Amino acid sequence: MLQRIRDNASGPLAYAVVALISLVFGVWGIGSYFTDSPNPAVAQVGDTEITKYELQQAYDQRYQRLQQLMGENFDHDMIQPDRFRRDVLNGMIERAALAQYADDKGYRVTDQVLLDALRDNRRFQVDGEFSAERYRAILAQARVSPGAYENNLRDDLQLQQVRDAVLETSFVTQRDVGFEYRIENQRRKLAWLSFDADDFRDEVEVSDADIETFYEDQQQAFMTPERIKLAYVSVDRNELDVAEEPAEKFLRAIYDQEKDARFKTPERRKARHILVRIDDDTDADAARKKIQELAGQLDSGADFAELAREHSDDSRSAEKGGQLDWVTRGTMVKGFEDALFDMQPGSVSRPVRTDFGWHLIKLEDVEASQVKPFDDPEVQAELLDTYRSQERDERYRQLTQRLDSLSFEAPDSLEPLADELDMDIRESGWITRQGEARDREEDRGLGQYEAVRQAAFSDSVLKDGLNSTPIQLSGDRQVVVRVAEHEQANRKPLEAVSDDIRQRLIDQKAHKQARAAAEQALAALRGGKSLEAVAGDRAQTHEAQWIDRNSDTLSPRLREAAFSLAQPEDGKTTYGLGAASDRIAVFALTAIDEPAPADKDVVDAEKVGRELRGRIAGLEFSAFREQLLEDTSVEINEDRIN
Repeated sequence: MLQRIRDNASGPLAYAVVALISLVFGVWGIGSYFTDSPNPAVAQVGDTEITKYELQQAYDQRYQRLQQLMGENFDHDMIQPDRFRRDVLNGMIERAALAQYADDKGYRVTDQVLLDALRDNRRFQVDGEFSAERYRAILAQARVSPGAYENNLRDDLQLQQVRDAVLETSFVTQRDVGFEYRIENQRRKLAWLSFDADDFRDEVEVSDADIETFYEDQQQAFMTPERIKLAYVSVDRNELDVAEEPAEKFLRAIYDQEKDARFKTPERRKARHILVRIDDDTDADAARKKIQELAGQLDSGADFAELAREHSDDSRSAEKGGQLDWVTRGTMVKGFEDALFDMQPGSVSRPVRTDFGWHLIKLEDVEASQVKPFDDPEVQAELLDTYRSQERDERYRQLTQRLDSLSFEAPDSLEPLADELDMDIRESGWITRQGEARDREEDRGLGQYEAVRQAAFSDSVLKDGLNSTPIQLSGDRQVVVRVAEHEQANRKPLEAVSDDIRQRLIDQKAHKQARAAAEQALAALRGGKSLEAVAGDRAQTHEAQWIDRNSDTLSPRLREAAFSLAQPEDGKTTYGLGAASDRIAVFALTAIDEPAPADKDVVDAEKVGRELRGRIAGLEFSAFREQLLEDTSVEINEDRIN
């Protein structure tokens, strides 16, 4: 029907319909037609709204971080998109609740704490020192403004304060550490019988009727998933050609516009200071009196450096006579900075009050700001990179705008898009609703994106055979897709899977028989028989030996079962059973050894204490988060998540 509408959408009748629609929209407006917001709220956390766009951004960022972290080991198939998106949303909800709690409880990040965090970030350092030029350059490359970055960093530091308030108050007693040490270093004396499932395979019989019954009962296990191949046109900013070197006037225009922000070294000042700290343990009047006395001594000719060494509460600078590193605007607290940049070289300030206390400042040297010349090779290289980046951004913007228009104007084919945009029509590998069904390594790519799969399996693309609207894969790439091939989900014939079913049934029955033999042996042991007497020809006997929690004598699952057995009482043996995928074990536990930490094990005991405290702190913070979320009003619009 849609095709018939498109075929007849021309001529006088079509124009009359368009005129009528235009009149209706003109009188009543289009607001009542488009009722949904283009960026609806996915969740409301207290007074914070999480929008669909914010969720998609967080989803993409976390996906990309996971790819970068795992590198070549990353496998798209391990990501379950719906669950992954839900995890991202839960993280955003938790962050919003923590942020509101931090604001309500008065957690604050001072400018000095923010500055210290920036200075300590090695990415912004040159030769071990913070570089304002490198800081601005890195943010410019990432297309993030300093204001936005610093706001985000301030939020992160505020949340870290909340975490630390819980984590740093956790503690363990010496008794807890001793108990944990004994448990971790516990040894158990065990003898056991092991029954290997493979030893029972020859006795297992699987009939054709068994295979057919399993096939009918497990129909979904033998379905080939519905899958498609996509034809698509991709506009990728990173694949656009690099622009040729421009005329000088274009580079000079960029230079004139950005020289103060990017090529100007800020004015630097070198100073000494004396700090009289004010804190909860300091009397404010005494501190003011002391700084006034020190100012009087300076007026009388005292040496600033000597007074700083003797009286300054800033221990780091006091050792150097109060000497500070070179200071630029934006690196010190406001009151200190205002006074410093209003001084003349050689002068000493009057007492200056900041959040840290009272200061006396002596300005020693001033290095004026300078602008790197246009002809500087480094400036030229940076200008050329900027021009090419801007030129590529503009071409990408134009191409994506045209892609959006063409996908609507020519919905039945990708050829008009490819021809006008001078792009190739590419083809994906097989894609299912859950992800990529890769038959070849080169198929890795398009099917990883949930947005692509949702569009590809939508009615308009899959059933009506139309192009999708442009799909944003990242900030630098958009694609328009259409179905090239489609295969419905089909049930595999019994003949194709009968051998696989036979092996599954043999494995199941062999394991069941091995367990039955083990349970029979366990009953005999508890009845008073010895291991040797009940072993027979089917079990392998393992003589008694000491096993610790790191022993590789037993597989992890069997070792876990062995250490879950009850402690023997009154010299009696404790019996139990453990199961792994390929074997069953029957244990005879005769003794347990729990060593107390000796003097030589003090370091190990301290390590155990730190690890125990860390685990308890983590549990306490988890409990805090759960309680916080219970106390916070959270509303989720389920239909807007995906």
